[in-house]
Amino acid sequence: MHRITADIPGPAPYPLIGNLLQMLLPMDRVYHLVDSLCSQFGYLIKTWYGPILAIMVLDPEDLQVVLTSPTLASKPDVFYDGVKRVLGMGLITLNGSDYKRHRKAITTSMHLDILQDFVATFGTNCRELEARLDPLAATGEVFDVAHHLGLNASLTVCQTVLAAEAPGLDAERDEYVEIVHDASKMMLYRGLRPWFRWEALFKLLSPEYGRFQRVVAGMTNFANRVLTQKMQKLQHIAAAPPTKRRQTFLDKFLSSSEANVLTRGELLDELKTLLFGGVGTSMDFQTLFMLSMALNQGVQRKVQQELDDVFGSDRGRDILATDLPHMKYLECALKETLRFFPPVPVFGRIVLQDVPLPSGKVLPEGCYVGILPLWTHRHPKYFPDPERFDPERFTPENSRDRHPFAFIPFSAGPRNCIGQRYALMFAKTVAASVLRRYDVLPDPDGPRRLVDVPLVGGISLSVKGGVKVRLRRRGLHGLEHAEEPPVYGL
Repeated sequence: MHRITADIPGPAPYPLIGNLLQMLLPMDRVYHLVDSLCSQFGYLIKTWYGPILAIMVLDPEDLQVVLTSPTLASKPDVFYDGVKRVLGMGLITLNGSDYKRHRKAITTSMHLDILQDFVATFGTNCRELEARLDPLAATGEVFDVAHHLGLNASLTVCQTVLAAEAPGLDAERDEYVEIVHDASKMMLYRGLRPWFRWEALFKLLSPEYGRFQRVVAGMTNFANRVLTQKMQKLQHIAAAPPTKRRQTFLDKFLSSSEANVLTRGELLDELKTLLFGGVGTSMDFQTLFMLSMALNQGVQRKVQQELDDVFGSDRGRDILATDLPHMKYLECALKETLRFFPPVPVFGRIVLQDVPLPSGKVLPEGCYVGILPLWTHRHPKYFPDPERFDPERFTPENSRDRHPFAFIPFSAGPRNCIGQRYALMFAKTVAASVLRRYDVLPDPDGPRRLVDVPLVGGISLSVKGGVKVRLRRRGLHGLEHAEEPPVYGL
């Protein structure tokens, strides 16, 4: 590996331990470290975790090979051990034939016909979200929007993807939102410390052991409650004639001939995976969009103007699935948020045989590959002036000639995120509900630019200290404002 990768730059390793000491940072310093490595070494960086070689691949040309090559389809056990302990063996962690079997079993549950039916539920739950936000808008107080969006996401994912009403799980959902925050950090914390694969060592040496165990128990308990409740509900429903209507995930596996495709243990692991993926990434994505609007008032005004055009004088009516395609600028703003803050900022692969890259370098068999969309999305060759928030980057004319692997917020290739269309439709509905009703304003004591937002290391991207914003009810005349807030960014 040393010989094959001699021409790949990276920080000088220490004998035996490699670059481990450089990696042992607080979780709120992880991104600063990668920033400095990118600035110093470019878009292909070699690091050593003791005897383990890990290469960060950031350039889209090289990424296309990494994300489409069959020899790079598996995820490394060492770095995904923490994820497995929390989420079990689901789509995020499985490899090989088991991954293909699970993905095939779930794919039909994400069909567009089903997702369009979900929009009504998205809208209904947004009414409840508005009811929680209205008192905050009335006072104009600063608050953490992540918690409110997380509650909305947990309820919505239960009702849509899992088809579980969860009427008795309100307290558990509140707790689950906090568990998701911790789970994201704990999974990366353990993944960056491969020696903690040994449970006894983790318990002996880490002050985070107890917190990690609480996360594992919390994720499992909530998924178990949802599954048990759903099974009890189905037992009380009289047998109905078969329907050709497409079924959501849990309905399909609990009431059809597909039920034996996954065991109960496998089904529980997929529930934990879908809950974390649906709630955690949706919460962080939508939260960071609200922050992007607060710090870019000009963009927010354009989004609101488009929403006023779509809804006309009846800005309080229900949002329909047929409305979503007309929100083109909002979609561009959501994609620019994903560029700036991809929900999953880092993931990995293991190389099963030597792989030559377009850059002329070679990934040797047995090495691990780190894919980091957060930095790929800031490559100035593909996104000029990358620290500027500009939704116009994603208009059809500006996107047409861009490399297809320059923008990978949901990964790409055969292991891309199965829920990406769900995530965008859900985010668009929430964004439209909030912005047609409120102005989102920045925290006077918070950051003034998106590049100054303090990010925290985790499997999903979040902000240190939460995302603090203010709200103001919009007037009857749409874009008329009695008091113009300060304009940051565009």
